[in-house]
Amino acid sequence: MRRGPSSIVVVVLALLAASCGDGEEAAQESTITIAGQTANDHGLADVSGAGGFVLDLGDLYFSPTVLTGTPGQVLTIAARNVGETAHTFTVPEQGIDLTVEPGARVSAAVTFPVSGVVAFVCTFHAAEGMVGGLASGGVGGPPVETGDTAPTDPYGGG
Repeated sequence: MRRGPSSIVVVVLALLAASCGDGEEAAQESTITIAGQTANDHGLADVSGAGGFVLDLGDLYFSPTVLTGTPGQVLTIAARNVGETAHTFTVPEQGIDLTVEPGARVSAAVTFPVSGVVAFVCTFHAAEGMVGGLASGGVGGPPVETGDTAPTDPYGGG
C-alpha cells in the first residue's frame, strides 16, 4: 500500500504537536527558590520607580514571579486572578492576606525590603509552588536562586 503526501503531512503534524506539548510541560516545571521556598517560575519584572503594577494569579503561579524594586519602595499591586480557582495574595511579613476569586482583582500596597526578598504566597497553593517575591538589592547577594548557576560571591571572591 502506497502512502501519499497527505499521510506524511499528518504524521509530521502529529510529531510537531507532541513535541510542542513536551515543551510546554517543561516550561511549566521551571522552578526557582524564593526565601527558601520553591516557586513556579513565570518571570521577573523590574518595577523600580513605579507606583502600581498588575500581578496575575494563575492556577499555581504568580506572573511575574519576582518583582524587583528599590529598597523601601511602596508599590500598589493589583492582584488579578486569571485562574479557574480562588487564590490569595498573602504577604505574611506585611500583614497582607487577601482572597481573590476567579476573574476578580484586589489591591494592596507592599513595601520592598531594604535588601533581599520578601515572599508573597497563595495560602491555598503555596505547597504546590505558588510563591513569589519582592526583591531589592543589597550586600546580602541575590535573593532568588534559579539553580541554573553557581552562587557568586558579592565581593568578587568567586
